[in-house]
Order: sequence, then C-alpha cells, then structure tokens
Amino acid sequence: MIRVDRYRIPPPEIFNPRGSAERELALARDFFTGSDLRSRQRRFDFKIYRQRPVRDALLELFYGKCAYCEAKVEVSSPIDVELFRPKASVVESPDHPGYWWLAMVWENMFSACADCNRVRVHEGVRTGKANRFPLVDEKKRAFTPEAQISDEEPLLLDPCNDDPERHLVFDETGRVVSDTERGNTTIAVIGLNRPFLLEARRKVAALVAHHFKLLENLSSEESRLDQWETIKSLTEPWEEFAGLKRQLVASFLSKNKKLAALSKAKTRADAVTVEVSDERHQRAIETHTKYEHDQSSYSLDDEQGREKYRGQRRMIERIEIKNVKAIQSLVLEFNKVSERTPWLMLIGENATGKSTVLQVASLALLGARAFVSLAKTRAVHPAEFIRYNSRVGSVAVKVSGFPKPHKLVFRNDRVEFKSPTGEKTTIIFKNGQAVVKGNDWAPQMLLLGYGATKLLPRGSSSKSLPSSDVGFCRVDNLFDPFVPLIDAENWLLNLDDVRFNDTALILKDLMALSDDADLVKDNGRVVVVVYGSRVPLRQLSDGYQGVVAMTVDILEVALRLWPNLTEAEGIVLLDEVGAHLHPTWKMKIVGALRKALPAMQFVATTHDPLCLRGMGKGEVAVMQRGEDSQLTALTGLPSPGDFRIDQLLTSDFFGLNSLDDPQVEALFDEYYALLGMSSLDADQEKRLAQLREELKDRRHFGTTKRESLMYEAVDRLMAQHRKQPTIPIADLKQAAVDEVAKIWNATAGTGEGTQ
Repeated sequence: MIRVDRYRIPPPEIFNPRGSAERELALARDFFTGSDLRSRQRRFDFKIYRQRPVRDALLELFYGKCAYCEAKVEVSSPIDVELFRPKASVVESPDHPGYWWLAMVWENMFSACADCNRVRVHEGVRTGKANRFPLVDEKKRAFTPEAQISDEEPLLLDPCNDDPERHLVFDETGRVVSDTERGNTTIAVIGLNRPFLLEARRKVAALVAHHFKLLENLSSEESRLDQWETIKSLTEPWEEFAGLKRQLVASFLSKNKKLAALSKAKTRADAVTVEVSDERHQRAIETHTKYEHDQSSYSLDDEQGREKYRGQRRMIERIEIKNVKAIQSLVLEFNKVSERTPWLMLIGENATGKSTVLQVASLALLGARAFVSLAKTRAVHPAEFIRYNSRVGSVAVKVSGFPKPHKLVFRNDRVEFKSPTGEKTTIIFKNGQAVVKGNDWAPQMLLLGYGATKLLPRGSSSKSLPSSDVGFCRVDNLFDPFVPLIDAENWLLNLDDVRFNDTALILKDLMALSDDADLVKDNGRVVVVVYGSRVPLRQLSDGYQGVVAMTVDILEVALRLWPNLTEAEGIVLLDEVGAHLHPTWKMKIVGALRKALPAMQFVATTHDPLCLRGMGKGEVAVMQRGEDSQLTALTGLPSPGDFRIDQLLTSDFFGLNSLDDPQVEALFDEYYALLGMSSLDADQEKRLAQLREELKDRRHFGTTKRESLMYEAVDRLMAQHRKQPTIPIADLKQAAVDEVAKIWNATAGTGEGTQ
C-alpha cells in the first residue's frame, strides 16, 4: 500500500452536480430517512459505484493495482469498487445505517482486489474488509450526511490521505508488520499476510536482492549507473508491491555507503521511502505480536471485549479429538479456500460420533463458567466423555483470530481448560459440587448448539426458556432435547419496527419469499403477506415453524452483538439439520440458511442426502467405523452438487452398495463373498451358480452381452476389494479394463464372446 494522489485522475462525469450520482443520492435519502418503515423489508440497490466509467477511472488512478495490497488486478478479474466507508451497514457500529450518502462520492472509492474487499477464507483464516470500518473513538462516528466525517479517526489506513509506508514494515520474507495501531488493524482486517501475498512479496524481495547483487559486482561507473536506474524503476508507483520495494531499496542503501552516494547523486528524493532501521523492524515485530495477543485475550462480558470480537472473524478451522467416547483419534479440517463462510456437514451411520463432535467442540469453546452451569443440570460430567480403557480424553478447537486452539482435557473427576493465550482453568467435581480453580474463563464468541429434537414452547409444562444471563452462548438443547427453543412469534411481536423489519429480511431469505412479500404484525400475530394472501406464522407447517424458531433463537442472541443481522457472525452447532422437513425443503435448507445468515458458520449433522444440497467441495465429512472398530472421517470429498440424489446414496458420501431392497442386498453379499474366494468346493460352486441365476433373473447382470461383461468385471473387482472401500479411480478404471479383457479371452475360445 502506497499513497496515491486522488486528484491525479478527475472523477467521471456521472459525479457532476446534475449527473446520475445526484439522482441516486436523492433516492437513497428517501429510502434511508423516509417514514415508511415497511420499506426496510427491501434492500436499496446502489448502482452508481458499479458503473464502468467509475471502474476505469479507479483502475487508472491506482495504476491497475489493488489500493490495499498493491497486487496487480488481472484483466480477466475485474476490480471491485471498494467503498472505504461502507454504504449499507458498519460491523463495528451495530446501530449505524451505513454511509449511504457516500456511496456515490468519488473520494470514498478505491480499486480493490476481491481478496481484500470481500470476505474470503485463506488457509482457514477469514479476512476481507467488506463492511468493516473501525474507529479510534466510536463516539465520533458520523451517522448522518450532516455530521462531520472529518471528526472520525479511522483505524484503517487510507492510501489517498495517509502515508501507509510510515505504518507498514516489510521484510525479505514478504511479511508485513507494524509499530502502530492503525497499521496492525489494517493488516488484520484486510488480511495483508494471507498466503498468496506472502509468497508473491517474497519473490519480489528476492528480485530486489538479485538486482543489488548485480550492482555490487559491476565495476564500470556507466554500467553501475544503468543498473541503478533499473533498481530505481522498481520503486515507481505503478510497480506491483512498490511499497515493499521502496523499503527494501532504502534498507540496502543504508548498509552500503558507496551505493547510497550513487543513489543520492542520480535520483529524486522521493524515489525510495523512509529507511526502516533494524531497531524499527524489531519494534514493529514486537508490537504486531502484542497486538495479535491482545486481540485473543478478551471476554464478551465487557464492551471492550465485544469490540475485539467484532474486530476479527472467529471461525472454526480445525477440530482434534482424542480418546473421547467412541473416538480414539479424529481430526477434522475445515475448507481452507472459500468465497463464503465454510460449513462442515458430518454424515455417517448411527453411533459413529457425529453428535459427540458437536458436543465436545461446544464444551471446549464454552469455557469454565458455562461448563459449570451445564454440570449443575447434570447434563455433563467429565467421566462420561472419556473413552473406555482411557484415563484422559481431550478436544482442541482452533478458531481463526487466535494464535492457538481452545483446549479441553477430561479426567475422571475434573476438566482442564487451556485458552489460546495460555490461561488455565480447572474444574474439580467432588461430592456433587464443582470447584473452579484458576481464571474464570468466559466464552469468547457467539456459540449456539441445537440437538436433533428442537421443541417449541408448549405452555406451562415446558421448562423455562434460556434467559439472557447465558450471555452469548446457548447450547442447552444440544445436551438436553427437552430444553425448548424461544417462542419465535412472541419475540418478533416485542421487537420495535426497525428491528422487526431487519429480522423480517432474514426470515424472507430463509423461507425463500419474494421481495414483494412482507411479514407484518397483525392483532397479536405475525402474518406472512404473499401473493395477496395472509398466512399466520403459527399456521405454517411444523417443519417450517421449527426452522423459523431455530433461526429466531439464533437471532435473539446475535442481536446483542450484531444488530445488523446480515453481518452477524458466530458458530452454530446443529444436529440433524433436516429433521421434520418435507423433502423439497430439505433440499433448500442449507442454501436458505447460508443466504439468511451468510456470516454464520454451521457445523451440522444429517442422515439425509437431500440436506447436502448447498454444501461445497470439501465441506462434507463421512464418519465411519473401520474393521478395527476405530472411528475415522472420510474427507476431501467432491461437491455433493455434482451428484444426483441416488448417486449420493451409492457414493462415498453414504456408501450404500445399491438402492436394492434388503433381500437382494443379502444375495449380493453372499455372491461377493463366494466370488472373492480364491478356491471353492463343490457345494460353494453350486451355490455360486444358483446365485448367478437368481440375480440374472432379477436383471441384475444386464440384458446384453456388453452389459454382462461389464457387470461381471465390476462384480469381480468389488469382491476382490471389499475390505478396501476407497480405491483410486484411475486404478479402478484400469483394473476394470483388465478384468473385462480377461473375461473376454476366457469366453472367446468357447464361442460365447462372439455371440
């Protein structure tokens, strides 16, 4: 990131006083300040900032580079027009409507690559500016066009008004650190140390070092001057990663007096940046390390901690479980490259540990206080989680934004928590009491858990609903199916009009309603108005009501941290995502939840292939039990969207041999067992022949010679590899070809192969 003179390029004509930007501003003003609150169940469509003249002007202004990371924007990947002050919401200021009046202002626009501008996942770390815009002092934030934005003190660096090179310190490895709060905030929010950038900058640093080595080895004055001109050209503002190159050049010059004299005689004063001394570099490393530690050490109990939580994205990257219940050793990695919030769906037969994963992951993230609360209801006890014949069980959950995992160790009479920054807490269970020793580790993120049974409140017979004193975590239902969810309709009725309409937008996305549909309050009921009809929320199907109630349960907690609900981030652990849903809705549920709650991370389980629609490549793990009865996870699977539902059932996702009825399946099991034997006695030969005839009569061996050859070859392969469920596809194809050839050669001599 280097400073750019905004007015080197004039703004496009659309920003003239009578241009289209003026007209869009008038429409936006009516929308955001109008008295018709029902309009809040719509989204304003900003158009001006996306127009081609704006993109072209910004691309020229920033020399074809991203304003933040300085990577060249590929022609095949058009730039994003980045609004420095977000247009429709602000993550750090939940009540802020967004700087809608600046969405059509030239001074608020940068060119940016998609990785800097949008929320992306890189090696498990979710970064990208999106709607983030932190300030030094929230009290100075401008909420209206009349307010003075000049009073704001942004924590993000502005390449048109700041001097980024005085905040950012690069080294020859490509890493960037800072000795200022603004620099470190920019690095963290934008993701300036994501893997691709580190590698690209490392190569550039090596190139600069190579040019200086050439310069040092030259003897003639003329050739040295030519080489210096080449080096100097690397630091020009249109060069990729010019800020890094300038600092490296200044560093090389500071260590070679002869070269420094040459450069001063033959270059402008601003050709290279301020020299970064070894002392400053070390200070920047220490400051950056302290910043990362501070961002990991907080509690949601106070506003300062909540600001830190909102300041970085906190998502599960990895779950590691050892000696817990039926699980001896299990590692689950989350999708590390994704343009959307990565989910993980666990599938598998009963008793393969799916629910266990959800439960122990929640306990590791809850902390001591919440664990004690669950223990008081007898929902959990450490001894119940330790695997048979083991003395200790453990779970470690690595969450982005933290240097190390949240870890929980189970022993017979105690549990031990270890936070990512090293704090330890022990809970000792004795005589029915739980005694906490060490720091009272409170939850550090929004965390919600739901079991396979999600009950709605049913009058006075229900247990009391979870109260607000649970803070930002609610996982009771994950351990106790009789804990009901929130009364969705009652909660909605008690919202003010603005909050109601914000929530209605989420529910409309969830229920796949059109933009013309509305949710309204009507005489003590919530009514869906669509296609001219009015349907009370309570008259929706039980499946619909259950999903809506769960979503409202999530939103009730999320609103305490993220009143801009489309920005709401958190972790949801969901057992049996498709329970009680009609097949058509099962196919939509994942996509609907991802649209309604795009920043929420779900870890879910299901037995239903219909619920895999909406999951991507690497987002499904199959829990399975091996021959040694050990539980493992089959991962790295392709996108379920590439399969038909019947194909999903017979693929590695669900592992059924076929969709035949159980009787036919039993015949095939016996057939494969005999076919896979190296030698058969007379009775076995007879039985194999009988099975062939019976299965042939059922048309399971094909009706043509071509099909018969194919099926026989496949059957022989399956019989040979029954103890090896996963075979590389290339090996399987070649084996099938070889087997068909063997069968053909065997039958050709009898004349059968020519029929």
